[in-house]
Amino acid sequence: MFYINYDVIFVSGAKNAAIYNLVTGRVYSLNHDARKAIIDLIHNQIDGTETTLNIISELTKTGLISDDFKPFHVPTKEQSECNLRCAWLELTPSCNLRCIHCYSNTSSHNSENTLSTFEWQDVIEQLSLIGCEEIRFIGGEPTLYPDLVALIEKAIKLNIKIKLYTNGTYFPNNLLHSLHVYNVAVQVSIYGHTSKIHDSITGVSGSLKKLESNIKLMLDLGIKLTCKIVVMKNNEDYINEINRYLSSFNPSLLPIASYDIIRPTNCESDNKYIPTKAEVINSSYLTKPSFNISKKRFFDAIRHNTCWYRKLAIKSYGDIIPCIFERNAVISNVRKQKIADIINSEDIKSYWNLDFSQIENCKDCEFRFACKDCRPLTKATTNNCFAQNPRCLYDPHIGEWKSLEIK
Repeated sequence: MFYINYDVIFVSGAKNAAIYNLVTGRVYSLNHDARKAIIDLIHNQIDGTETTLNIISELTKTGLISDDFKPFHVPTKEQSECNLRCAWLELTPSCNLRCIHCYSNTSSHNSENTLSTFEWQDVIEQLSLIGCEEIRFIGGEPTLYPDLVALIEKAIKLNIKIKLYTNGTYFPNNLLHSLHVYNVAVQVSIYGHTSKIHDSITGVSGSLKKLESNIKLMLDLGIKLTCKIVVMKNNEDYINEINRYLSSFNPSLLPIASYDIIRPTNCESDNKYIPTKAEVINSSYLTKPSFNISKKRFFDAIRHNTCWYRKLAIKSYGDIIPCIFERNAVISNVRKQKIADIINSEDIKSYWNLDFSQIENCKDCEFRFACKDCRPLTKATTNNCFAQNPRCLYDPHIGEWKSLEIK
């Protein structure tokens, strides 16, 4: 890994290579010949062949290399940054819906021994002290938490950004007022454009009508709203219809609507809802080198996991886990240990520092510092936390993108 120009880095893979331009954010794919030419340039051993000289000439014209720049190794020292980028706070296990695909084992009644409002406020205080940038309130259904407004006010007072993830069916008036006043970002999940489809997935009759009413209220109040279409086998044929339904509320809503395919889990009964439509499945796979990069992301990726790093989730009972999808990996509990001690512990660093150098195939990939990762998805699919993400179809050892085979 070498600087080959100012903020331009060359990364070799097993067969091919990539150039990361940390100024423009572009990532360039190089074939085997271009890889060899750059390696020769770095070691000042250019062979003088027409192919090599043409490659060097083209890269010079684009500004990726320069005659007056001497390549040197990229330093890979461990970073000392330990503050959190974001924390998911799972306020309650209770939910007013019965979604067929739910991963969090929600229930209609709040369980005993969940964190009190005072304990959650203390958690937010601790997160502030370690520099947490954003809190994401989740559940269950977080709007059912009776003191949600108090927690929002606590976070705002401490200058922490907030995002609320909700099914959108329950908003007390005081909560809507707070979301508006404090400029809280809200993301709602939608499953269908008709009650027949949406309600069959949520398991509660009338849930789409309630969601529709609350979307209108939030748009009228000017609340920052994102709609996430959650796609599964039951609704995969209706993505375009759901998008048109959302645009009927307000044309500006459609560009911020997106869809998320449900993930495999270790529970076989849950996986019966995984989509089967080729077009939908293909959209979740990485099938070509469409990467971008920033300077911070690049240097984070050298030593850290590209998803888990500087994140954690806190469940309603106080258990700390790496993320909301790695639910059984309990690191500690906020009732037993301060969050500042937890994020400096080897336990959480074993997740944060699980970089691509430890992952099969990925460790030999030229795109490894631009690629995003999901270890829970990989583990659920392959039963191996160190396997290549099954949604990536690139083989770095032959330098080719495999075709997606849908059974």
